[in-house]
Parts: sequence; structure tokens; C-alpha cells
Amino acid sequence: MVTPDGKWITFDGGETFSLVPGYVSEPHREDVVDSSAIAQERDALTQLRTLSDVHRALEEAIGASPTRSVALLYIDIDDFHAFNHEYGHRAGDDVLVEFANRLVEVVGGDSGLFRTGGEEFLAVLPNATVDAACAVAERVCERVRNEPFQLSLGGGGLTTSIGVVCASGQDATWDAVWGAADRALLESKRNGRNRWTLAT
Repeated sequence: MVTPDGKWITFDGGETFSLVPGYVSEPHREDVVDSSAIAQERDALTQLRTLSDVHRALEEAIGASPTRSVALLYIDIDDFHAFNHEYGHRAGDDVLVEFANRLVEVVGGDSGLFRTGGEEFLAVLPNATVDAACAVAERVCERVRNEPFQLSLGGGGLTTSIGVVCASGQDATWDAVWGAADRALLESKRNGRNRWTLAT
């Protein structure tokens, strides 16, 4: 059972664990709801799953893998705030919806895709090899780079930056994977954007 705020999970035995990095696990006495309600939360604009469900999805992907291997892509639309300022939020919303649709096409479904807020997205890839994860990242960059978004204002030459991390075994924990993906994304930004970076 998961609490309504999505931060805690309580098992039948009474044990309570945090679902959100940075929270200290301790007994949580608020009312709880069926975890399926949290798992089905969707972003109103893009219809992708929400950040509150990412932690669970990553842990499920790790647990379902015989080798505990998982890849995470942390994806950001470059200079999106400047785009919104120039063209308006309506055009920005159109881009976010189309961007989400392209992610679904490249990844092959939306079960492992999340909008974390603003112009940032995550892709959780169970059992993915390093080569496979990097290939997905490259395809996402190419789709955005080579196919201008068809907006009422005449399109837009946006690009994307991605941080890629692949982990297995004891390294495949939420904190380790998320932190590595975040650092790799920042490296992509520092190196000029419009690219992906594999975490070391």
C-alpha cells in the first residue's frame, strides 16, 4: 500500500519504506491507498507517467531482471525556457506533447517513460545493455535534431541533451542510477548540448 503523497509504501507486516530519495524511512501513520492508483498517475499534458512513479518503476525493472541490470535515460529539451519566452506557452505545450510522442515511438511504448516536470523526461529500460541504451539515446537525439517540430508558428529547431547510465548488481539502486544520470546530463549540457553522454 502506498500513501496518497506517493512517498511511503507500507507492507502487510507493518514495515514502512521511503519511495523518495532524501526521505528517511520511518513508520508513516497516514491513510494509505492501493498502490495501483499511484502507478496509474499520468501527466495531464503528455499522458506519460509522473515522477511519483519513477522510483517504483526503476525498482521493478531491477527486480524483474535476472542480472539486476537497468538503464536510465535522463532527457532534457535544450533551451526550452527561451523557446517558451519567444513563442509562448501554447507552442511550448505543443512541443512537449510531440516530444513525448516521439519518445514513445523510439522506445517502443510508454510503460517506462516519465515526465518529471517542465521539459525533463526519464526513460527506464529494463535489461538494456550499454550499446542498446546508447542506441536509444542516439535515436532520440536524431529524431529531435532532424525533424523540426511542426508548430503554428512555422516549426522550431530544438535539440535535446541526454544523460545515460547503465547499472547492474548492487550498483543498481535508485540513488546511484539517478545521480549518475543527472551528472551525465549536465556533462552533455556543458559540452554543447544536442548530444548524449554515457555516465562513467
